[in-house]
Amino acid sequence: MKKTARELAVLEPWRTGLGQPNALQIDWLCEPIPCKGEVIFDPVISGTRTWWRCTLCGYCGCLSNTHHNRPLYPEEFYSDALDLFYTRRKEQGIEHNLTVRHAGYIMGTALRATASLPPEMLGEVVRGLVELYR
Repeated sequence: MKKTARELAVLEPWRTGLGQPNALQIDWLCEPIPCKGEVIFDPVISGTRTWWRCTLCGYCGCLSNTHHNRPLYPEEFYSDALDLFYTRRKEQGIEHNLTVRHAGYIMGTALRATASLPPEMLGEVVRGLVELYR
């Protein structure tokens, strides 16, 4: 059965851009890429928001404004985040081996902490991490 945009957003929170850089973050190495894909609206269920999905990039949203940036999918998001982490540690004078260990420790801690959670909770975990960053 085909998932609705809302169901996709819960199971794959990167489709909403959650945790990813936005145009206001000057410390990110990549530029947001505006998407001009067409959107498909989910059928409206009484009392809920209208969810939509981009047919080009897979972005899911629930705002009436459908302008969006192409989401970074996990593989490229990981790569960009690792580049940013490595660049910042290098600027701070941290040696390469210690930087790799720091990155591994952070990833291991995050994976271990989320291993027992249901997939639907992933977005909440990322929201918590984003709040720490602010």
